[in-house]
Amino acid sequence: MKALNKTSAAIFQAAIDRIPAGETSIKLDAGDHEHGGSIMALYVEKIGVNEYGDLYSFAHYYLQNGDMMRDPDVVMLRSINPDALTGKHQFFPISYRQDGLGIDRDSVIFNTDGPGWKIDKRGQADLCAFCNLWAGNLRGQQGLVPARAVVAHVSENVAQWLDPAGTLQAAGLMKVTL
Repeated sequence: MKALNKTSAAIFQAAIDRIPAGETSIKLDAGDHEHGGSIMALYVEKIGVNEYGDLYSFAHYYLQNGDMMRDPDVVMLRSINPDALTGKHQFFPISYRQDGLGIDRDSVIFNTDGPGWKIDKRGQADLCAFCNLWAGNLRGQQGLVPARAVVAHVSENVAQWLDPAGTLQAAGLMKVTL
């Protein structure tokens, strides 16, 4: 299954990080579309969990004939365990729905009777490419800036910093002469 690139994953994580403590969803509306603005709000909602991770819906909506229409609604699986190398969760887009066009595609279907899944590899890869592009748009439209490490201390040979989770990290420094 194809995961989002690191930059896109960080942008979608930034959207999740805005969900208030004790809540499962948030409406991000930097463009105030409902009052004449040009940017549609982004709705972020934790919709479930399975043995592989948390399921989140990322959606834009508009009103048509009294009905809320998804434009689009993408469901992603956020890995239950962070990546061993980066310490970040991976994001896997698994479904796409666009009501106005009658599109409803599940690229990944989880087995409800045990471990495993069925996957449309080409469809899931296409959805992943779309989400990588969409993430850049969301970053600009909603001001979704990924969390950055903050340098706490630098000595001659070692830099220490707090990562976004608040864990102290350290790395040796090399002097480079050109």
